[in-house]
Amino acid sequence: MESAKRILGDLDSPDCSTLPTPCGITRAEKFRDEFDLRSEYWVPCDAMVFGKGTPDHPAATKIGGQPFWPVHRDWPEGPQGNPLYFLAQINFSDSRDI
Repeated sequence: MESAKRILGDLDSPDCSTLPTPCGITRAEKFRDEFDLRSEYWVPCDAMVFGKGTPDHPAATKIGGQPFWPVHRDWPEGPQGNPLYFLAQINFSDSRDI
C-alpha cells in the first residue's frame, strides 16, 4: 500500500496528486481498479488529449482553429454587434460519463 501511495498520491485526499500524461492516468486507473483503491472522492471524468494540426472530423474537441458551425446560422455577436471570438469546442459524444 505504501508503494501505491508513492506512485498515486494520497487516495483519501481530495487534493490527490495529478498525473500529467494519458499513459499515467491509464496506469493509475488500472492500478486502482486492480487493488480496489477507489476513495470516497472518486468521480468519473474525461481526459482530453490534444494533438497538433487539424483534426480529421470538424466536430472534434479543439482549442482554436475553425469551429464546427452550421453554414445557415449567423456567427454570435457581442452587444456592439462585433463577432465573438472562437475559443474552443468540446465534443462530449465519446464520453461515457455524461
